[in-house]
Amino acid sequence: MVNAKTTGFACSYNSCGKFVCLYNQKLKANDVLYEPGAAIAEACSNCAAPKLDPDCVGYLCQPLYTLATDTSPKPSCPAVPAADDMTYDLEQSALYMHNYYRYDTFQRLVATGWAPQDNNKTYAKPKSKMPALAVDCAIVADSKTKAACANTQYPASAGHSLNYHKKTYPTTRKETLEEGIATWFGELSDVAFDDKATYTEKIKKLAPNFADMIQKQATQFGCHVQECQKEGFTVAVCQYKAWEPQADSSLYTVGNTCTKCGSGKKCDPVGGLCITN
Repeated sequence: MVNAKTTGFACSYNSCGKFVCLYNQKLKANDVLYEPGAAIAEACSNCAAPKLDPDCVGYLCQPLYTLATDTSPKPSCPAVPAADDMTYDLEQSALYMHNYYRYDTFQRLVATGWAPQDNNKTYAKPKSKMPALAVDCAIVADSKTKAACANTQYPASAGHSLNYHKKTYPTTRKETLEEGIATWFGELSDVAFDDKATYTEKIKKLAPNFADMIQKQATQFGCHVQECQKEGFTVAVCQYKAWEPQADSSLYTVGNTCTKCGSGKKCDPVGGLCITN
């Protein structure tokens, strides 16, 4: 773990409770683990090239490191033509968390009428259908363009809505993405839905990101997370294939859970969502 020549590692575990980590450098007898410094000011004074900028964070050298591309399982969106570098782990975090909040939490709570809203004073109305979100590679690629470090604003593309979340670097890509999604969903606690789940001015002001996540028109989405070391931030951008909700429209169809799934769909008895037969 403390071998200074080690720049990459990977870990895995199984259901039996075994946890294994592999490192990209192997020690031999009498190898020097690291070069001691005389004072804390000397930390990172001998960082080897190539390296990132800044090259020292938390008294640790920041070497330039290229992630392996022969990993398995593969992310849904290939490097070409999407030209995206979202790892499988990041992609699955985006997909799982959106569906967890949109379905597992949202369907079990909102669809059943038990999602707290308005600072826990009331509960959101149940929803009669909720289509599953799926990753769209074209949206992923477009979100990568939006998240470029040179950009200071993040407007949605035509026909889409967009959420973004920024953190001070060196916050990791995964931390930024997961905190962003949780923050967007957390806006629900600041508002209250009426009997028709109307997109009111208050919801537009206090919970716009939440509305983008759960509106009934959205079935496809794509996220990208960009680290911008020189600019000092990490940003997560997610776009949804649906226009921003319109004022006074219904964000979702209120009714008993799964009663309007439609042809070719059935109700998942665990999650309370409409799934393909």
